[in-house]
Amino acid sequence: IPEGDAFIEEPPDTRPGRILFALEVSAAAYFFQFAMFNTSGLFYALALSSLTVPVIDFVFRGKKYEWKKSENISLVQHKEVFT
Repeated sequence: IPEGDAFIEEPPDTRPGRILFALEVSAAAYFFQFAMFNTSGLFYALALSSLTVPVIDFVFRGKKYEWKKSENISLVQHKEVFT
């Protein structure tokens, strides 16, 4: 049973898996664009290649990447003004 939302497919978990996925998408896009003469080839390639992500994750097992949560992040540094 997949964890999380089964309808939203994420990129593969491991670095070799992501490289394989990128090569797969680019090869499929090339095929659709230049062999099938379809101008929407990249979209078809992404849609079809996303179906293989669970297989790639199964073959290249690894820890899922998670963003580190940090507290007290300020995008603007405040300068203290002494009067």
